Amino acid sequence: MKGLAKILKINQDKLIYNNICPDYSGIFGCSIFSYKGLIGRNYDWFANAIGNVSFGYVAPKGFYKFFYVNDGDAEVIKKDKNGIYLLKKSTINYIGGGDYINEKYLYIGLLYNPYKPLKMQFGLTSYDIMRKIAETCKNIKEVIETFKKIPCTHSQFFFISDPTKSIVIEHFGGYDYKIFKSTNDLLIHTNHILSKKYSKYNKKIQDESKKRYEIIKNACLEIKPKTLVDVKVILDKVFDFYKGKPHTIWQFLMNLERKEVYLLWKHQIYKVKL
Repeated sequence: MKGLAKILKINQDKLIYNNICPDYSGIFGCSIFSYKGLIGRNYDWFANAIGNVSFGYVAPKGFYKFFYVNDGDAEVIKKDKNGIYLLKKSTINYIGGGDYINEKYLYIGLLYNPYKPLKMQFGLTSYDIMRKIAETCKNIKEVIETFKKIPCTHSQFFFISDPTKSIVIEHFGGYDYKIFKSTNDLLIHTNHILSKKYSKYNKKIQDESKKRYEIIKNACLEIKPKTLVDVKVILDKVFDFYKGKPHTIWQFLMNLERKEVYLLWKHQIYKVKL
């Protein structure tokens, strides 16, 4: 950290603080679903954050190679006359990402959780846990074992898939989490809490999340997607839901069993090979 701060010419203490105590106060969306092994992901944030996205391959020695995508840590400065959020590139970038896929074709993606505990818990941040999972886990069983051992500092939702199945972990900080599995080959999560224990913390803004959930559910039952093109059609039904507010800034289309992974960003399609 000291060397990184020196090269970037930024305050060392601020860099360290931002990487161990990041601020999750922004507005986030996101939708992820799995249907019979086909997976679709919308990452929603402020519309013009699309220019700050970073992604690439990382091959840490002694660990699994992985592909990550990061939203770039842009910060809000103001709204324009149309109510559109204007962003600027932050001088500090979190060491983490919103999506990871490793060489075992294990995927973990983040969805914003509106519930905020009274205080931060002891543990690792969601970004740190996701990276550890990408580096060390080869399937969902090992991911669950990781969450049993490592507490999380704050509440967050995680969508996890391997070549055989998918789960959702609704995390509420510390060791407090609930696992959801697919029903009738379908698993969906957006940004409202499904756990009955904490559903009272769903806010009015989460009515929009429930609408996205229902749109995806109904589309899956109607279309019964068989290809990644079908998955794209369903994702696009909630693509522009945040008109004038947050938008989808990247998409994933995945069939992990067949090792087919596509990242869609800025009207480009990137094939991810691990």
